[in-house]
Amino acid sequence: MAPEVYAEEYNELVDIYSFGMCILEMVTFAYPYSECNHPAQIHKKGKKPDALYKVKDPEVRQFVEKCLATVSHRLSARELLNDPFLQIDDWISDLRPLDSYKDYDGLGLMLRQPRSNSSLVDEYSNYLGYEQENGMDCHSVEYDANE
Repeated sequence: MAPEVYAEEYNELVDIYSFGMCILEMVTFAYPYSECNHPAQIHKKGKKPDALYKVKDPEVRQFVEKCLATVSHRLSARELLNDPFLQIDDWISDLRPLDSYKDYDGLGLMLRQPRSNSSLVDEYSNYLGYEQENGMDCHSVEYDANE
């Protein structure tokens, strides 16, 4: 919850704050402000969540910081849509829809490989520049080739 909500004087920018918190949780796998025991502590803390300092990718961290900025400096949704972090890379325009089932074969081979949930977490968290903490509870998941 954005700090200004506690003062009961807020606008749509609280949603930008929440969006930043969601991104932070997705890239760190940590609940923002988990270091606080009570919601009131978050408001009184007056600083960014500790999870923010776990984000290794500077572009991700900078974007999240823009979302968590004080309300007087927080950007609107329209302004954030122009941020480089949300811009589509050029390579994505080269993607095309699958024309037929035969185009699925390469992807199908990848999906048929047994993979564990923890390997997926490692793969994505490393891509985002986050170093996974030990002790994460992950369960193996295998994919059936017939699915």
